[in-house]
Amino acid sequence: MPDGSRRLSDAAKALDERSVGGVRTDDETLVAMSRDFGGLVERRPRVVVRPEHVEGVLETLLVAKEHGLGVTTRGSGHSQSGQCLGGGIVLDMRGLDRIIDCDVEAGRIDVHAGATWWSLIDRATECGALPAGLTHVPNPTVGGTLSIGGVGAESFRRGAQVNGVLELEVATPDGNVRRCSPALNAELFDCARGGLGQCGIILRAVYPIRPSRPRVRCLCLLYRDAERFVRDIERVAMDGRAEFVTGTLEPDPDRPGSALSLVLGKEYASEAEIDEASLCADLGFMRRLPPSDVPVWNRDGVPGHLFFRRYDPPPGELPLHPWVDHLFSLDGAVGPLEQMLAGRVLPLRFGTSAVIPVARSGTPAPLLVTPPGNSLMIGLGVFPAVSSELRDPMTSIMVEHSAAWCEAGGVRYLSGFLDFRRPRDWALHFRHRWDWFRERKRRFDPDGLLNPGVVAWDDSEPVVSGGASRPG
Repeated sequence: MPDGSRRLSDAAKALDERSVGGVRTDDETLVAMSRDFGGLVERRPRVVVRPEHVEGVLETLLVAKEHGLGVTTRGSGHSQSGQCLGGGIVLDMRGLDRIIDCDVEAGRIDVHAGATWWSLIDRATECGALPAGLTHVPNPTVGGTLSIGGVGAESFRRGAQVNGVLELEVATPDGNVRRCSPALNAELFDCARGGLGQCGIILRAVYPIRPSRPRVRCLCLLYRDAERFVRDIERVAMDGRAEFVTGTLEPDPDRPGSALSLVLGKEYASEAEIDEASLCADLGFMRRLPPSDVPVWNRDGVPGHLFFRRYDPPPGELPLHPWVDHLFSLDGAVGPLEQMLAGRVLPLRFGTSAVIPVARSGTPAPLLVTPPGNSLMIGLGVFPAVSSELRDPMTSIMVEHSAAWCEAGGVRYLSGFLDFRRPRDWALHFRHRWDWFRERKRRFDPDGLLNPGVVAWDDSEPVVSGGASRPG
């Protein structure tokens, strides 16, 4: 038996003996854990551990350290370039899914990192509240989005989730758990927020919640002018007329081609609280579509609600989802939006898009890289879905698209499609933060145990992103 296989076998035995919980080596589990939502990369683990308590996570880390093995953390598996895939031990965080406390008066919810945002919304809405600053798709886990960034239709005023989280508990490979906040273990707090799980494993989070009303009036405003569209987003973000703001590219109802839609959502409890004229006042749209009126949330998803809704591909749907998001300054977003309107963004022929205004608010997370500019930026998401036969050509398309938008001033958002293969690629992304990040990696994870193969720290380390080879 090769040395690597022997170490994995010994580690699996040790994990089982220490009762860390849910140790699996059967083919069904390993196959299920060999792919992520993006579907471009396949990497089969050798052991899957699904602990239901913090001690199980710590024991897994200690076993991994004793046997010199890497540990890959996985939540809902919603990455698009294999960021949650590993060839050794995969730590399935969904067993740590308890909501510990929901305190509306204090404006905070205390939750284990393996809980999904879906479950947080369920709990908070029972109390007349919502988690503040939700992502568009609430399937991912709390620990998953906080390890990346977390943006959605409230980000225009609340910023990214990593900038709003109040407190974390983080496990490090030495088997310790540290409480972290801007005032306590601030360096580890900054490494965990948006840090791709490279310096520690998020176990628990205290996150802000806000009171909400039970229904949402949704207005969809259409534009053919990208500059006017961006300026109106800026106006809406500054005056606070809506609770939710997002956008997308839609077919133009009046002529061949596309239009940009700006979607505004206003929460209300009674019709007297809604003034649609004031929602649209002073905006330069060319057409307003009929409004929709929906519950702020229900457990089956909300038809017509564009601000956050569950995404579960039905059986047989196109299996590859190489989604990619870029963040632009306000002025920098105009050119890419014009390309979208002109039909010159090739990946959009295979899927949909999103426009997500994001404020630079809260406690800035150093590892969430943003473009230079004023207090507001624009996230542009392109979300293709294709068959497995198109894996290679689609990868090439996404590489070209991503490079072009980076050249245009965009900054990559790291949950989606990535083609970062070399340290130089990561250094270009993180810029002046790269040396800071590398030094903290050496300090908190000196043996390189956490999420190996995601970040290329040196040229000898293979990465799993960007349509890389698919080892068995």
